[in-house]
Amino acid sequence: MPALATRNGDDPTSLRFGFRRDDGGRQAAGFSERAGDCVLRAITIATAGDYATHRKGLMDVRRESGNSRGNGVFDGMFWGDYRIYLGRLGWEWVQAPPKTYLRPADLPKGKTLIVQIARHLLAVVDGVVRDTWDSRVRRKTGEGLPLVHGYFIKPDDVPGDVSLTALVDECRSYVSATRNIVVRGVALGQKLAARKRITPHGEWERWVRRNLPIQPRMVQHLMVIAQHADFVLSDPKLLTLADAIRAIRKLHAPEKVVKPTPMSAKRTSSAVRDVLSAVQAGTLTAQQRRELLAALRKVS
Repeated sequence: MPALATRNGDDPTSLRFGFRRDDGGRQAAGFSERAGDCVLRAITIATAGDYATHRKGLMDVRRESGNSRGNGVFDGMFWGDYRIYLGRLGWEWVQAPPKTYLRPADLPKGKTLIVQIARHLLAVVDGVVRDTWDSRVRRKTGEGLPLVHGYFIKPDDVPGDVSLTALVDECRSYVSATRNIVVRGVALGQKLAARKRITPHGEWERWVRRNLPIQPRMVQHLMVIAQHADFVLSDPKLLTLADAIRAIRKLHAPEKVVKPTPMSAKRTSSAVRDVLSAVQAGTLTAQQRRELLAALRKVS
């Protein structure tokens, strides 16, 4: 067994997982003994699934994404493709902190994981690395613990309050609650506009200050939002009244036209003198003289 990196005098055996040679059912499914199928193999092992079924699923995702590389899943897969596939199976990606190594001390204990190391995916089940080769050591050097970039984990193994499902539900709830502020703002602005129409001319601001618990400026903003209800409510990114007001201002903001700054009389005279001097010295071609003089006439 190749030597493993140690630190602080730790026992090397406590720094590594066990190992079991496992092809994920590739030979049993009738496929070649040698293949670059680490993604398919790790997924099949970690999910205790069927090799051929997962192969078909990965190929389907590969076709959907339009990514092509060699002989499909047997020549490596793009990160985005297998992340989509595992997401559909309900597995979540966890980015590993810097200096995370393939050892029990650095990874969740007692969990089934699909671990990403340098250009390779492997399965860890019950504290055992299951792969076709001993991927517990760095492949180039044959020794030392490989760095872990991250790992996929079952949602049930993620703490409930930070699981993907819980976070998605919380985000939806938050967006719904904040979005409701804009919807209510539109409705209130419409009612305020209706009240303004029956208020004597010139008395509106005084009436607002005397009767309402909000300032006239906020009332004006609400009525503006109501006037642009179709625009405001059609954009789900507008979650606050301030967002809505900024979007409306941009909608009506005139495009800024940048006018060219003409040369000053002093600079123009100096440029003309330089050109005339060059002409007299015979250092400019006729075409260059025409171009320069025409340009100077335009900016003078």
